[in-house]
Amino acid sequence: MKNKIKAVKFGGSSLCDARSIDNAAKIVLSDDSRKYIAVSAPGKRFPGDEKITDMLYRAFMSSGDEFYGILEKIKARFDEIISGLSLPMSLDDEFSELIYGRKNYFGRDYFASRGEYFCAKIFSAYLGFDFIDAARCISFGENGAFLPELTKLRTAAELSGSTHAVVPGFYGSMPGGTLKTFECGGSDITGAILASAAGCDEYENWTDVSGFMSADPKTVDNPKTISIITYKELRRLSFMGAGVLHEDSVIPLMSDRIPVIIKNTLDPEAPGTRVVSVRNGENDGICGIAGKKGFCILRICKTKIGTNTADTTNILRVLSQRGVSPVSISSGIDCISFTFPKTAIIGREDYIRSEICACIEPVSVTKGPDCALITIVGADPQSRLSDIFSALNKENIAVISVDAGSGDGGITIGVDEDNLDRAIKALYAKLIKRGM
Repeated sequence: MKNKIKAVKFGGSSLCDARSIDNAAKIVLSDDSRKYIAVSAPGKRFPGDEKITDMLYRAFMSSGDEFYGILEKIKARFDEIISGLSLPMSLDDEFSELIYGRKNYFGRDYFASRGEYFCAKIFSAYLGFDFIDAARCISFGENGAFLPELTKLRTAAELSGSTHAVVPGFYGSMPGGTLKTFECGGSDITGAILASAAGCDEYENWTDVSGFMSADPKTVDNPKTISIITYKELRRLSFMGAGVLHEDSVIPLMSDRIPVIIKNTLDPEAPGTRVVSVRNGENDGICGIAGKKGFCILRICKTKIGTNTADTTNILRVLSQRGVSPVSISSGIDCISFTFPKTAIIGREDYIRSEICACIEPVSVTKGPDCALITIVGADPQSRLSDIFSALNKENIAVISVDAGSGDGGITIGVDEDNLDRAIKALYAKLIKRGM
């Protein structure tokens, strides 16, 4: 029988100081199936503290005495961690290289990635695991685009020579060795890459909360923890701001159907949230609601446009050429609406309108007011449309747009930005709280 293998990722809040790192190490060593570990840079130790990565960005943008002052504070934090763990090691050479890299224009991404690099060096030494530099595993092309196939091959080759290893998250390398970082949350992606490349049975993502919340606790009091959610549902919620796990982190796992377990380092025995490909009858209800401000709607009207695929294709081509990607599309017989971040059309609105008019000759092209989008996910949310409208109508909240989804377990609605929090509270009370 094949022994179970797990990939594990620890976030910055779980590695913020020596005590936290010791706790994370105990979690790893308590289960021998935890073989491959991805780490973030140390995060905030207390409210008002600064994340190491933010300090590195500040240092990179500074010069002279300010640069050396920030770097001294960063080194002091790592030295404090090393001392607190009683490790016989030093990062003096690594910080000398960092100064050399700043003077020789190694780049912003190189600088930003050193928090993960230093943390992985420390954590691997404390665990007695191998250290594998992410630059040898994760590949980006000359244009900076992530290369998933090559990454999986390189990562599998590196891991094949190690039974237990720690890999820094957040970055990889381009041809020629230049370092390139993912977006914020990239360490989640690194952990998923390890899980996929090693053929793991599970990917554990350890953070400072006991799973994925069914709504933002800043908006809803004591929201329910989601016990099980699908990859697609999680991606929809994460895109709308539910920030426990980066939405792209499950992409490397989807084809292999590797489940993700979101766990809490401060409460390791809590069941957390399980992220899977298919729910199989478990938790057959609405499981999550998330919303975000900052969107606008472009509404285009023309006779039979809703059934004219050529017109839709032409509109999408115009938007693509102007670098605008809709996040939601809804249509009727004679009107079609595209929703996208309002920042996407700053300085482009007049061009987009004139180009659409030139290629499809619509009756009208109008930009609606700024709006917020709310995503509702779970088993068959389309069957709850009447409840959704009822809950919002009771609070006198008008629905601006509706995207009923395409079989991916979600519905997205648009409301006025000022009504976002009230709408989420009303929907949570109607769709989730009543079923608790």
